[in-house]
Amino acid sequence: MSGIEKRMKNLKRWPKGVSGNPNGRPKLPQDVVEARKLNRNEVERILTRHVRMTKTELESAQKDPNTPALENLIVGVLLEGMKSGDHVRLNFLLDRLIGKPTEHVELEQRTISHNEIFALVKELESTDEIK
Repeated sequence: MSGIEKRMKNLKRWPKGVSGNPNGRPKLPQDVVEARKLNRNEVERILTRHVRMTKTELESAQKDPNTPALENLIVGVLLEGMKSGDHVRLNFLLDRLIGKPTEHVELEQRTISHNEIFALVKELESTDEIK
């Protein structure tokens, strides 16, 4: 008996009307709830302010115990990117600040009849690659 067959044998269905999770989804911790409330404008405001700072200003903001965690995180990303010359970090921050560039793709749709499909299949079957 394979591993999948063993696992399938052990599966048991819940009786009708009985939930597998009677207490529902667990509540999120309060800090996660607060973090989710941050909207794009707030993050953009913080990013804009810190992107314009000098390295010395960023370092002092990072050392300041009154700097909020989100700002401290952004400062850390900026400083690490400056230190290592990491363009991925810069791109991430700019994508958050400005937004990713949009790419437009044009598609051309052509309707093909059944007869054309059969003709193409016959043509493919006649080639050496398929045989």
